[in-house]
Amino acid sequence: MRRWRRLGVSVSAIWNNRPRHFNIFANINENPDVTEEKRTKLKTQLDIPERVGFVRDIKGCAARVEGLDHVQKGELLEFDQGIQGLVVDIRKNDVTAAILGEEGSVGKGGEVSPTGKSLSIPVGSGVLGRVLDVTGKPIDGLGNLKDVMMRDFEWSKVQPYPSSSIEPIFTNIKVFDVFRPLVKGGKFGIFGFLDYPNTKLALRVVESQRANEDMYFVYIGVGKSRLAEEKILAQLEEMEIMNKTTVVFAGDGAGAVLQYFAPVVGCLISDFFRDNGMDALVIFDDFAKHSQAQNYLNESSMFRPSMVQTLADIGNHFCALPPSMGAGSSTALMLGARNEEPSVEELNSFLDSSVYIDEKLAAKNMVPGVALRDIAKSTPSPFQLPMVREFFTRIFAVLRNTHSLAERAKVADSLGIDLIEEESVEDELEFVDKIQTLINKRSDLPLQIQLIALYFASKSLLIGVEENDIHSYEQSVADFIERRRPELTRPWKPDREIPGFIFDDLDLLAQEYFKEHVLSH
Repeated sequence: MRRWRRLGVSVSAIWNNRPRHFNIFANINENPDVTEEKRTKLKTQLDIPERVGFVRDIKGCAARVEGLDHVQKGELLEFDQGIQGLVVDIRKNDVTAAILGEEGSVGKGGEVSPTGKSLSIPVGSGVLGRVLDVTGKPIDGLGNLKDVMMRDFEWSKVQPYPSSSIEPIFTNIKVFDVFRPLVKGGKFGIFGFLDYPNTKLALRVVESQRANEDMYFVYIGVGKSRLAEEKILAQLEEMEIMNKTTVVFAGDGAGAVLQYFAPVVGCLISDFFRDNGMDALVIFDDFAKHSQAQNYLNESSMFRPSMVQTLADIGNHFCALPPSMGAGSSTALMLGARNEEPSVEELNSFLDSSVYIDEKLAAKNMVPGVALRDIAKSTPSPFQLPMVREFFTRIFAVLRNTHSLAERAKVADSLGIDLIEEESVEDELEFVDKIQTLINKRSDLPLQIQLIALYFASKSLLIGVEENDIHSYEQSVADFIERRRPELTRPWKPDREIPGFIFDDLDLLAQEYFKEHVLSH
């Protein structure tokens, strides 16, 4: 004793700084170089007891656990029912664990064991063609995953990385290619009133990129029924795109925690492709269900969603990296409902642009089902390429005037004013229906032909086109241009501005087309 004091060290200091068993235990579990077999052997040699806690309280989808003072945030726990939990908050006398299962699957007083493992998600080429749950386990009956690496679930806030360039993603869907362009690294919203039309449009975009060898897909389904999940998988197989897609489901019985975590898991998977010089297109379907899970956790649980990444943090994952970083990209299609939370305004605060599916057009099985009024009321997208912008500026003014006239006619009719009998108004109302059909029509023709067809249509040429002929209208324009001005059918450079004299020529060609295809009939 005196010898220690002569050295200036007190016995209490030595005792207080002694190695503790649980610290050694934690270090063993944290070291990735220690195998499971070696970990067990070390525990035996060191005589380290397995710590077991108990559930003191349950509230919603979270459990308050006592007796586990050595666990860390992000560590997986195992309840005595075999259900896993995730440590999301550590306090002086207890920890809070989010229950990775249905509400009610864990009871008070049950034992809780630490696993020494963190929640990690498989990423890499081995997840392509597979269906996973939110914890990364395969649920497709195809066996264990191969050729994957594990990435820890991300807790920290993600800093936004500005995209280095604006590279378009052409889809052969006019609503996107002309009015609301998709670009690599962007965040785009699809809002509708019905569930499946949103999904159907997003899958159309995926199908359009099937031939893109560097593009991979991640589909995140939140809160969907088993029948809806099977329908989506069947469509991916039918499109022959499943081999390039990873599907993550947090179904209607998955529990609020897993439904809330699902988008973060999708980001981790897509980040791998982005960071390795590839392109990823992620579909979040949908954020209405994600928001419901968030609200439930806020109202009825000890686990707060703010403990992990927020909606804005999720959006920060998406960007297009510069060539010096591999030139990879991650792009998001975020699906939501116009009449549910999160509100359109809340999502639009961090989305680059959005399209809105009309309930009546969707009921007619029209895809994408975007109404003229939503296009006419919107502002031009900053991502429009110069070639598209030149056409859009001219077409947009006509569409806005047409929509305004049609709206005035409807108001007059509702007031009993006999304005609707005027032939010009009838023509305009008919034109609205026809232009909506044309805008929503899928086309495999070159983009400049689609733009020329829209430009001709803006000259009111569609008024003389029969309803049944709308679907063949674009092809007839393509054939007409091929005969009269074949040089216009050659590929254009979308990043180049169009000289004004081209539109003078197009005005003359529109008159000739009208005489040949409308007046002659």
